[in-house]
Amino acid sequence: MKRLEPWIDPVVPVETAKGASQRWVDRALLDWLEPRTSALGAVLDAPAAGRPSTRLPGPGEAERMLLCRADAVVAEQQPALQARAQAHVDGGVSTTVHLPEDATADRIAGLFPLARALGCKGAAFWRRTGDTPATCIRCAG
Repeated sequence: MKRLEPWIDPVVPVETAKGASQRWVDRALLDWLEPRTSALGAVLDAPAAGRPSTRLPGPGEAERMLLCRADAVVAEQQPALQARAQAHVDGGVSTTVHLPEDATADRIAGLFPLARALGCKGAAFWRRTGDTPATCIRCAG
């Protein structure tokens, strides 16, 4: 599985037009998970039940870390990952730093100089804001 960004949610509950409840899972995630666990259903049910990735049944510890929600990844680690990819690309690498809902304006403001110092050509910062989907702030590096 090749991803630069973590999933906002690895498993997304959706309601069909007829009111039925289903879950959406990225095909790449399913293809990656299937050979790694015999409890695929339980692994996919866990995020919807609010269980953190560290407590998922089946996959090993390193693999569970790849399934964490985006806002569970330490914000300062995300520009560092982007910068590592950026070092091998002539153009700009686009990724979004996901922050928890309680991220303050000061914390977000502190991430701009970090992204620039690490060599990111641009950065986007996103945080969940209650019932509204997101707040996104962008900067050019």
